[in-house]
Amino acid sequence: EYFGGKKAEISDSCISCGICEKYCRFDAVIRGGPYSVDPYACEGCGMCVAVCPADAITLKDNKSGDYFLSQSNGIPLVHALLTPGEETSGGLVAEVRKLAIKVAEEEKKEVIIIDGAPGIGCPATSSITGTTYVLVVAEPTVSGNHDLARIVETIRHFKRDFGIVINKWDLNTSKSSFIESWCGANGIELIGKIPFDEQVEKATIMGKPVVSIKGSEAAEAIVRIRFARAKYFLIYDPETGSEEYIEPDNSVAHGAGPMAVNMLTKKGISALIAFHLGGNAVQAIEAAGIAFYEAFVGTAKENIDAVLRKKK
Repeated sequence: EYFGGKKAEISDSCISCGICEKYCRFDAVIRGGPYSVDPYACEGCGMCVAVCPADAITLKDNKSGDYFLSQSNGIPLVHALLTPGEETSGGLVAEVRKLAIKVAEEEKKEVIIIDGAPGIGCPATSSITGTTYVLVVAEPTVSGNHDLARIVETIRHFKRDFGIVINKWDLNTSKSSFIESWCGANGIELIGKIPFDEQVEKATIMGKPVVSIKGSEAAEAIVRIRFARAKYFLIYDPETGSEEYIEPDNSVAHGAGPMAVNMLTKKGISALIAFHLGGNAVQAIEAAGIAFYEAFVGTAKENIDAVLRKKK
């Protein structure tokens, strides 16, 4: 349970003088014998408590929502539900984040992904707090450009590293071009562009991630970003047991997938393990004669061992 803020409560000692109703700016006081308070309208400011001549009003802790710990495909998932009408969403996001950190430490997870709220309000800033990287999803509209500039300013205020993805870029190519130019002029990394795709809605209705939908153009675009924008690649030699970490060039706006494959080809690799690959990367891998194995949720060593067992 999450308690954020307080609400006024009127006791039976109320003398129904009406003073609290007169001073309440939120019209939260309901006439009666005794008077009562509409919890959805009350902001917990305490004015009624201050003016009540009978000391019949108190501020009490208010339950604003609940947060939960679940499992999704074996991965811990911390989520929450804010009570309708409540405005303490930033505090609830903070509680979700703290629980996620606690679970990650207990289960020795290296990465926490936070699905942040849109805009620059309390839930958005609470989502950004303490992160190491922020992925901004922009949309090519007039309001989208305005919101993008505001969230970038907010992220820079918190001194976070960040990059930008343009969602539904093909619905307004001129605005998308403007965002690309704006990113270049401001030294901001444009990570990729995702096209409009009706499969996204279908995936949402089915309760599945869009990357699991075959033939989805949006999924293709997302997995291209996922592979090409990897922080680093681990190269493992099964004969010697040696390991090497190399960083791809993430500075380019387009063609990062094939470029990453070209870099790996020069390293002489014979097999690639990854979760998903975009169409361009698949073509580049096939042309280079590199075998591809789809990864599963687990450590790099577990995935490598699984591939080596298959090849025996």
